[in-house]
Order: sequence, then structure tokens, then C-alpha cells
Amino acid sequence: MICNALESFYYSTDRGENWQGGAGRTSPDKPLYPSWLKGNPIVFEPRGVYEFDMQQQSWSLLWMRTAPDRYSLLDLGGNQLLLGSQSRGVWRSADNGATWTYSSEGMSSYGYVRSIGVALAQPETLYAGLYGHGVWRTLDDGKTWEEINQGFDVDENRGISIRTLAVDPFDSNHLIAGTETTGGEASFLYYTVNSGQNWTKIDQGPEATVDSILFVSGAPGIILAGTLGDAIWRSSDNGLSFSRVADPDTFRNIKAFGQEKGGRIFAGLIAGFERINGYAYSDDYGATWNPVEGEPGAASALAADPHKAGHIMFGSGSAWMDSGAGVFFSNNDGSSWDPVNEGIPYGSIYSPTYDAVDRIIAHPQTSGTYYLLMDSVGVFKTFNDGASWQQAGAWEGNARGSALEFSPRKGGTLFLGTSSSGVFFMNESALLPGVLMLLLDE
Repeated sequence: MICNALESFYYSTDRGENWQGGAGRTSPDKPLYPSWLKGNPIVFEPRGVYEFDMQQQSWSLLWMRTAPDRYSLLDLGGNQLLLGSQSRGVWRSADNGATWTYSSEGMSSYGYVRSIGVALAQPETLYAGLYGHGVWRTLDDGKTWEEINQGFDVDENRGISIRTLAVDPFDSNHLIAGTETTGGEASFLYYTVNSGQNWTKIDQGPEATVDSILFVSGAPGIILAGTLGDAIWRSSDNGLSFSRVADPDTFRNIKAFGQEKGGRIFAGLIAGFERINGYAYSDDYGATWNPVEGEPGAASALAADPHKAGHIMFGSGSAWMDSGAGVFFSNNDGSSWDPVNEGIPYGSIYSPTYDAVDRIIAHPQTSGTYYLLMDSVGVFKTFNDGASWQQAGAWEGNARGSALEFSPRKGGTLFLGTSSSGVFFMNESALLPGVLMLLLDE
């Protein structure tokens, strides 16, 4: 489907071979964003959402707003619909859009979602770490939300800004969150053992901003924290305390961790002030690290196949480099790397090559399947170790993606945090066409 600059609407039912205009009574005046719902085209318009019946060649209004807004819509099957608006939160319909019920109870803020945490043993539980608004939690699949910030220090400029958040895969009540402060003040890690009801500051740990956290598989109680400016820190007591295990002069900024089936752990390195660009690996659960320079470049994202030893997906942060940009794959523990960028857009207003990769996730149950986030481009998925990528849905509006996480809920769900419009989600089976649902909003 296409909505063009002349405010017209066209759709195709044969993969773009032929196009038809969508006219009719009560048609949208200014179609902004197209998608599909139950086999029919839909259009998001500043004052509402319209559905086009291809048999009757007519429009119907699913949702109307008296003031302009932004929306996203998801079909849950049967007669169930979910709709999210920027200013009015999440709404649910059980009758194909005839009536709507408010479904954002408890959520009083939305904005820059920096991190998302999923409780693997509790699929309907989700945590979101926000810039300036701390940690929020839903226990009922997004129907209601609550703020859970007891124990955090409050920064007078940023409130409670959460940079990173991780749920212990071995204990869903145990979480670790890292804060971000202003003016050179120290940032801290916090932990909770009761699902966020209370948080405790980890006094013995990094005071630089933590950008990535890894609960190490095969070594209970071992947790790694990657910082911006102060290398890698490690806990051997399940997060009660941390100590630095890598030299900041060599391992400056750590953007991501990945652990492959054989146990080797990778850390992505972003250089600062002539320090190493590339990645490092550890074969002793993060106690010691070996740096690797050169191709494929600065690693802003990493993921390892949990089912095949040696399979690593690498996302470059060198968006302004002529080489080293894009996505790379290794099937031999990093001994060699192959570029795997088919299906990923080349060039944008942010980069003359491939945009920097912000996040890569390996599917926990399916070998060879990865999800990738480029914040200014979109979310992509591969089924074949990166040999080809396809866009995994889209979200409406101008927000940039900022966090990505996978949950086993409802057969597999992908959650996306954005820079200004909260959290979206998409059922893993709904690929092309697909719509990401606005889940966390005002």
C-alpha cells in the first residue's frame, strides 16, 4: 500500500504488479500511514483510522479523534483489536472496532524507552526502563501498568533515568537496572529480588553508565556489566557486588554482550580516544578478556545462536565508515566474518552506508533466526543466519527505535521501545504485512 505526498491512497493485491485507488464515501482526507487488517487495507489519518472494503469499494471509520493524533493498530484474531494513540494510550475492541475500551490503566507517562525486560517464566509480565521516569511494570499483558521506583535515587535534572534493565533468566523476581545521570555525577546499578517492589543500590560496582548486562549461562551467580568509559565489570555473587575485570585503556566502551552455545562470551567494543574498535572474547565466564581488532569494525550489537556453537551475529556501529558498516556473521567463533546485509536498506539521512545497528537478538527457540534494530530504519528479521533479511513490521509516527526484546508470550512476541512514543509489540508470526502495537503510552 502507498499513501503519497498528494494525499492519495493506492493498494495492490498482486505484490505490486497492479495498483488501484481507494476512493469512496467518508474516505480519509489526509492518509498518512497504510497497513492491513483482516485482509483489507487500513489508513491512519490525523483524526482517525479508516478501513477500506475492497469488495464494496467503500471506507468505514474505525476510530475518530476530535484533535489530530498518531495511531497504531493490531489484529489479535477473532473480533479482538488493539489500538494505540500517542495522546490517549491503548484501547481494546472486542467487536471489530464497533466499540472501544480504555486499556492503559495506571500509565501516567510515556517517552524515551531505553530498555525492556521480559520475565521468561511469566510471559504476561514486562518491564520498561524510561528516561526520566524510572521503571514501569505490567503483570497483565499491558492492560494495566504501575510505576515501581522505590529505592532509586532521584536526579534533580533527569528524575530517574534508566539506561539498561535485565531480568534474571534463572529467577524472574531478580532484576538489575542501571541508571544514567547528568553533570558528571555517578551512575549506579540497582537490584531487586521481588520483581521491582523495592530496589537496592549496588554500592560496590561501576559508577560509569552501564549500557549492557549479561546473566551468564552455565555459571550461576555470574553477571557481567558493560560500561561506557570504564570497561567490563563482573559479579560472582549474583549482583550484590561487582569488580572491574578489563582495562579501561584497552576496552573503553562496551555496547553489547553475546554468549554462544559453547560458552564463549563476546563483548562489542566501541573505540574512544584511539582505543580499540572491534570485539573481545572470554572463555572463562568473563573473568579475563582477549581483544580482537580490525574487521568487522566497531561492534554496537552482538548476538549468539543458543543452539549452534560458534554462530555469532555482529552489528557495526561504524555508520560513517566506508567499510565495516552493516551486519556480519561468523560460524567459527569469530575466526572469519562475512557481510550479511541483503534486504537491509543502504544509505539514509543518517549514514552514507548502512545505519548503525542498535540491537540484535537471537531467537531463543529457533536456530538461525535473529532480530535486528536500526533505530532510524526499522526492525528486521532473518530465518537463515543473515543470508537475507526482511522488515518485521512497522510503527506509525516519527519515533526512533531505542530498545528491542523477545518474549515467549502468545507463541513469540517482539517488543520495541521508542525514543518518544513508548513501547510497541508485534506477534512473531505477523511479519509482512505487520503492525507494531503501541503498548506503553500516556
